Amino acid sequence: MTGLEPFLLTAMGTAGVSSGVASAVTAVTSALPTIASIAGTATGVLGAVQGAQSAKAAGKLQQQQLAAQQAQLKAAGELQVFQQEKRNRQLRSAQLAQIGKAGIAPPLALIEKTAAEQELDLLVTKYNTQLGISDIEAQKQLAGFEAEEEAKRSLLTIPTILQTGITALS
Repeated sequence: MTGLEPFLLTAMGTAGVSSGVASAVTAVTSALPTIASIAGTATGVLGAVQGAQSAKAAGKLQQQQLAAQQAQLKAAGELQVFQQEKRNRQLRSAQLAQIGKAGIAPPLALIEKTAAEQELDLLVTKYNTQLGISDIEAQKQLAGFEAEEEAKRSLLTIPTILQTGITALS
């Protein structure tokens, strides 16, 4: 009961409304709490579904941001390797030019040692870049997993919402 019944019945009685209409009004007003309970339950379920969708969308956005970060890191690493290789070539050329100016035969051991050190520097740069890319890949996978788990947690609230709604109707 909503508390409006006496007012409505009095108003209907003074207006000469038939008892059939009065019964219908009484039935509708007595059904209002049930309708409100059903609407509340439906709203709760809709909220849980929207929460799941929101969690998935947030995870997807985070993965996209990490993918962009990963691409930037890869491009920066490739640029660094390119610049390092260029400096290496310039250093070797300058080294050979100085040796040539001095009029001595270039010691092969010095050239080999310089080349080996330069190659090691390049490998370290490439390794560090790949390490960063792998780290971001792991973050992307974790973000996807966390989003899926959050969506599942949100959807798992639906049975409780429905049970509460059914209990309220009983």
